[in-house]
Amino acid sequence: IKERVRWVPYSQIKNLEKIAEGGFGTVYKATVYHSETIKSLCHTSSYCVIDCRGITQDPVTEDYMIIMTYANGGNLHDYLQKNFVNITWPNKVKILLEILIGLHFIHLNNYIHRDLHSGNILSLNERWNIGDLGLSQPAKNTSLNNEIYGIIPYIAPEIFKGGKFSKASDIYSLGMIMWEL
Repeated sequence: IKERVRWVPYSQIKNLEKIAEGGFGTVYKATVYHSETIKSLCHTSSYCVIDCRGITQDPVTEDYMIIMTYANGGNLHDYLQKNFVNITWPNKVKILLEILIGLHFIHLNNYIHRDLHSGNILSLNERWNIGDLGLSQPAKNTSLNNEIYGIIPYIAPEIFKGGKFSKASDIYSLGMIMWEL
């Protein structure tokens, strides 16, 4: 999490395909050529957090793009919508354990996710990983803006009263995911 991000020339990005759009940006699926030179920057794949691979810039729009590992299994929200009645308790516990491992890793590195919800829990090779670290910030950094972002049911009540995002507010979000499961 604390390592520098590697610059990837936009010319190495091929087969760019828009797959989703949200309030904070657009998600694309693409192939990065010469990917053997792009090493895992965050070294998080064993910690249930989607790897950050690098950053690039679209030369036309001048928008910056974060390059992350593609989660081939979709997100937890969609998975629950399609499979809720068939998910066994042991599988629910496995899902929660993997989310806990990822959140523990984020908090252990003194970061706060700030936007934890089932749409940001992504399946990669049959393992659930925390993704979308775009709003995350260092836990000790109180100078960054504290605007309210995210999906309302997952936001801790104290945030609506002007409180700061914290590890505890991430835990509240985790509790909402537990309730959803």
